[in-house]
Amino acid sequence: MERDLLNKPDFNVNPEQLANGLLYDGFEQLYIENKHLYAIKNLPHIHKDPFDRLLLAQSQIENFYFLTADALILKYDYDFIIDATI
Repeated sequence: MERDLLNKPDFNVNPEQLANGLLYDGFEQLYIENKHLYAIKNLPHIHKDPFDRLLLAQSQIENFYFLTADALILKYDYDFIIDATI
């Protein structure tokens, strides 16, 4: 499905160049591990988007902050979630 059909911006970025640039700048890849998948089932059913739920589980397990402006995600009562709107 095209991005414009989803009302999402198209940043016109080559994904391979973006990934390589981020790695070059010192970012690390975070792979999906079983422990992340298992943690999804322990999340409250506030947010139904499976990709967002996976990111939340990864943040929780890896002790990362999760910066978001998504009102649904902000309903989770976790200290690692940071409101990007303030």
